[in-house]
Parts: sequence; C-alpha cells; structure tokens
Amino acid sequence: MEWLRRAALEAASGSPLVSVELLRRAESLLPGGHPDADLVSVELVEALLRAGKTADGAARAEAVLARRHHHPEADMPLRLSVISALSILNQPDKLIDRAEATLAAVPDLPLADQSLVLAQTSLARSFAGDPVGGEDMARRALDAAERSGDTAMTVWSLAALSVAVKWRAVTPRQSNSPAAPCGLPPILISRGPGCAIRGSFSAWRCATVTCSMRLP
Repeated sequence: MEWLRRAALEAASGSPLVSVELLRRAESLLPGGHPDADLVSVELVEALLRAGKTADGAARAEAVLARRHHHPEADMPLRLSVISALSILNQPDKLIDRAEATLAAVPDLPLADQSLVLAQTSLARSFAGDPVGGEDMARRALDAAERSGDTAMTVWSLAALSVAVKWRAVTPRQSNSPAAPCGLPPILISRGPGCAIRGSFSAWRCATVTCSMRLP
C-alpha cells in the first residue's frame, strides 16, 4: 500500500488523475478502521483538487471531518482543503462559515495557514458584498504572512487586499452584487515540497471585467 502512496506523490504534478486512481487503489486495500485511512483520505482530497475534481474533493473532506473520531493529523489539512475548494467553487457564504469555524477551533494555527484562511475569507467577504470586512481580513492575512516569512502567502494576501480596496471603489449597486463564476482556471501556488495552496482568482477576474477596473 505504501508504494501506491509514493507512486501517487510522484505522479501528482504531472499526472494528477493517475495520482487519484493510485490513491483510490491504496484506500481500497486498507482494512476497515485502519489508523492510516484518514491520512490517505487527506492525500486523495489533495489529488482530487489538483485533478480539477473540486466538488468530489470537498465532499470527501467534509465526510471525513463529519466523523467524530477522525485522525487528528488529518483534521487541519482537510479543513484547509475544504476552504480552498469552496473558493474554487465560488461558494462564499459556506467558505466564510467554514473559515470562521476553523479559526475558532484552532487558535494556535500556524501563521502561514492563518494567512491562507484569512485571505480566502477576505475574497469571500469582498464578493459577498462586504468589501470592508474583506479589507480587514486581508490586512490580518498580510500581517500573518509577513510574520511567517511565507512569500507565497504574502503575495496571496496582497492580492486579496487589492481586490477588497478596489471593490470598495465601485458603485453601491455593484459592490452589493457578488461576482458570478467565470469558469476560469484556478491558480496553484506551491508552498514547499508536497504542499500546495489551491485557490481561485475567478471572482477577482470577473470583477475586473464587470467593473472595468485594471488590477495590478
């Protein structure tokens, strides 16, 4: 089973669908109640997101999180995957609820992960009609990113801040209207070996077209 997981990791960047199938095979070989089952689920969820099967990945993560006794090491990766998936799926209300629950449940969340959650919440608030709240979340995300020294999250937080500030500048009618999904491809930001942040700028890019704004 371990060789399947290693092979899936090697295939992740070049052949994400192959990675998904390998992890599904590894999962099927585990006996019921195996202690590694939830950890394999974490890897499978990440593979599903990389393969563009966002709804499937979110559903799998939510199912594991809903179990009362899931593996503690699987908890935070699955929470972060759900938040990123909801961003890609353009579901801001659900994203905000999940992000706030995560921040409340894990007050000692590492700074880089705090920044990710806050930046995603910022984008969700901005395009749900609350750019003031979006700006506040983005500034908190930027502070956490700078304190963590994480360059990718600093860039992501600045992007979220740019969206919030410019969204406040549009007319009241526009600022109260959430951006429609564009179906544009998501963006993948690497944060070290075997780790990635997956998020969507589709709402941001929609707003650029809708409001005729030029974003940096």
